[in-house]
Amino acid sequence: DTDFGGLAQRPVPADRLSPVRNELVARDLRDGHEVWRAGSDPASPLFGVAFQNTPLVIDEKLVVPFQRRRDLSLAVIDPADGELVREVPLVGPPTEFPKEGGRCLLASDETTLYVCTGNGVVAALARDDLSWKWATAYPSTLAEHLGQLWWQPVQTTAESNIDPPTIAGDLLIVAPVDSPEMFALDRFSGRDRWRLSRREYPYLIGTVCDGVVVAGPVVACLDLDDPAGCPPRWKSVPLQITGRAAIRHERIYVPTSAGIVTLDGRTGRILADQLGRSADAGPGFADRWAFEDPPQAPGSTPALALTPDRCANVVLSNDALYSVSATRVVKYPDLRRTRARFAAETPRGEADERVSLVLAWVDAMEGRHEAAFARLEGKPSAAGSLGAARDQLLMYVFFGLARDAASEADRLTW
Repeated sequence: DTDFGGLAQRPVPADRLSPVRNELVARDLRDGHEVWRAGSDPASPLFGVAFQNTPLVIDEKLVVPFQRRRDLSLAVIDPADGELVREVPLVGPPTEFPKEGGRCLLASDETTLYVCTGNGVVAALARDDLSWKWATAYPSTLAEHLGQLWWQPVQTTAESNIDPPTIAGDLLIVAPVDSPEMFALDRFSGRDRWRLSRREYPYLIGTVCDGVVVAGPVVACLDLDDPAGCPPRWKSVPLQITGRAAIRHERIYVPTSAGIVTLDGRTGRILADQLGRSADAGPGFADRWAFEDPPQAPGSTPALALTPDRCANVVLSNDALYSVSATRVVKYPDLRRTRARFAAETPRGEADERVSLVLAWVDAMEGRHEAAFARLEGKPSAAGSLGAARDQLLMYVFFGLARDAASEADRLTW
C-alpha cells in the first residue's frame, strides 16, 4: 500500500492479467460436502466465465456478477442445482476486470437490486425481473489506464478499499474501489445527494442511528445528510483496522491487529475487545468466544476471546459472528440463539449425535463443564469430523473440570 494523503490506496499494476476462469461452489452447511459446482461443465453457458463476487439471494434465486471476455453480466442461478436460469448484461467494453475479482458489489432492498460495477457505473435493476430502473456514471480512476495508447508510457492507477453498498433511508451509499470518493445517490432516481473524499476515511462500514459509519485511523459516525459539512457525531480512539467491519443492533464489530473490537454505535465507546478478558481456557479452545445478539440487558458486553485473533474481515449471520482471514475462518457463536435453535429440534440418528455435540459445546462455552460431560459420557466416539470434534471437546471439558476441582486428588483424577 502507498500513503496518499492519509488514504491507504493500492497501485494497480498496468500489466495485470484479466481474470482467469473460476467456479462457483455450493457446500452443505452441516458438513461442508460439495452440493454443486457452477462453471465446471464445458457444456454449461457459465463455463469459462470469471465470477466477480459471492452470490446474493434474491427471491429464492442466486444472483451473481460474472465477467465473460470484456463484458460484465448478472447470472440468475437456481440454488438447488447451480443451473443458469437467465443472464442479464450490465456493462460492456472498455472495462477492467483484474484477476483478483471482487470489484462488482451488490445490495438490495424490497424492490430493487443495486450493482456497483467497479468500472465507473452504478446501476439499479428491478428485483422481480431485473429490468433496468436507472444507471449513473462516476469518474473512475481506471479512465487513465483504459485510455492509454500502446505507445504511451505505462502508468498505474490507485484503488481504494472494497466495501459493499449501504442502504440508509432513501439513500444508496457507495464507495467504489475505482473512485477516490464515497458518495450517496437517491436510490429511487440515481441522482447525486453528496460526495465525500476518502482521504481521511477510506472505509465505508454502514449506518447506525441515522449516521454513516466510516473508518480510517479512527472509526467515525458522520451526519447522514451532510457528512462533509457537519462535524462528526463521534470518533473512536485510534484503531489499527485490518479488514471489513460489521454492524448489528447498534454495535460495530471492528477487526484490528489486536483482535475484534466492539464499539457502541451510539457513542463510539469501546464496549469490549479480545484482550479485555482474562485467559481461562484449556487447549483447543483458546480461539473461540461468544457474542450476544442483541444484548439481553442495556450496557451488557459480549464475552470475548481468550486469545486475540488477527482477523481480516467480520461476517455476521443469524446465530454467529465469523472472523474470516486468508488462511482460516473462526466461528464465534451466539450461545443463546444456538441453544434455542438446536434444543427445539427433534433429531434422529447422526443428526441426534450432532445436536447433542452442539449443545455440549454450548454448555462448555458457558463454563458448565459438568453438564457438557454429562451429554458426552457413555456415548461411543463417532467417526470422521464428528468424532474429532467430540474428542476435542472432551479434552477441553477435562481441563475445565480439573481446573474447577475442589482438591488436588480430584484434579488428578480428571
